[in-house]
Amino acid sequence: MANRYAQLIRTRGGPGFSAAAFFGRLPLSMGGIALVLLVVSYTDSYGVAGTVDATWALCGAFASPLIGRLVDRRGQSRVVGPQLVVHVAFVVALVALVVGGAPQWTWYVAAAISGAALPAVGSLVRTRWTYVLGAGPLIRTAYSWESVVDEFIFVIGPPAATICSVGLGAAQAVLFTMLLGAGGTTALIAQRRTEPPPSGLQRRTGPAVWRRPGIPPLLATMAVLGGVFAGIEVAVIALARSEGQTATAGLVLAGWSLSSMVAGLVVGGLHRNPPLGRQLLVSTVVMSLLLLPLPMTTGLTPVAVLLLLGGFAISPALIAGFQLVDQLVPTEQLTEGLTWIFAALSVGFALATALSGIVVDRSGPVAGFWVGIVAALLATLMALLGQRTFRPQPA
Repeated sequence: MANRYAQLIRTRGGPGFSAAAFFGRLPLSMGGIALVLLVVSYTDSYGVAGTVDATWALCGAFASPLIGRLVDRRGQSRVVGPQLVVHVAFVVALVALVVGGAPQWTWYVAAAISGAALPAVGSLVRTRWTYVLGAGPLIRTAYSWESVVDEFIFVIGPPAATICSVGLGAAQAVLFTMLLGAGGTTALIAQRRTEPPPSGLQRRTGPAVWRRPGIPPLLATMAVLGGVFAGIEVAVIALARSEGQTATAGLVLAGWSLSSMVAGLVVGGLHRNPPLGRQLLVSTVVMSLLLLPLPMTTGLTPVAVLLLLGGFAISPALIAGFQLVDQLVPTEQLTEGLTWIFAALSVGFALATALSGIVVDRSGPVAGFWVGIVAALLATLMALLGQRTFRPQPA
């Protein structure tokens, strides 16, 4: 395993653009929480804060594939640079509107534009790995590594955003998060030697990315996986609050992410890997089985144990999903294909968050786990239905 990662570190430009992408992705885990804390501090309404944050997330999910297509055609630096300028300008505008007491409809406009203009750094960095590594055996290690980084971001991001909001102020936390992301993204696109060349295509030469064989069931699988994460997260937070241990929820969810990180490192270091479609199916089956006992638990401790075990299935599923795009989509459409995966995860997460909140309000915290469990079972079904199409397409 160590040999695989040692080879990855020696890849030309790899450590540099991966490190830059780490900071560029921090707004994914910090931005939403910082924004919610900002709106709540000025409105005392979680309802308003939640809908502003949902507007931010959903507009980003729907816009990212379109921007990804433009990146494939024109190149990362030519598209992401102007995109980042728009994002920064409207984040500043959003903070000014909230702090200045502007009409709330203006908050939604600024949130929509800033969210839509947030660069999909996870797609950009994975496309770079594909460009510098080609189709060799190290590509799965690279995708595994980036999934580990994603998990680490979501381990440190929420507490970091909360600490910044308490220590610096809610508005300052939003701006600080934006500056971290903008700095990392700028450093990424400045590394021109590893930037994939633009395809220059002005017209599609084949079916749309989302209509290519294997992509529809893959997107469906990723969307319901996003529902798994949201359902479990809301239920854990609600259960912790009901037991007067709100702070413990972060530790339970961090354990879930940490075991996923370990699994990602192991998968990336293997010299023999199962076919990606099978890896996705097995991961969703294991996840479903380990989550099924959650509604029968009676406290946070058994929940923490089950999630610690269930986390080992997360990274293998996500790694398989991202790398399947690499095999199912032509290179000149890879960034767009990867952003479709992020969009599916985001939409599933947003919808399941709302559904979980309703279930918890009506039936209690433990009932909220059923949202995540049903989503995991649906992910297994979608992965099973897509097995025949999860195969590399002829060039």
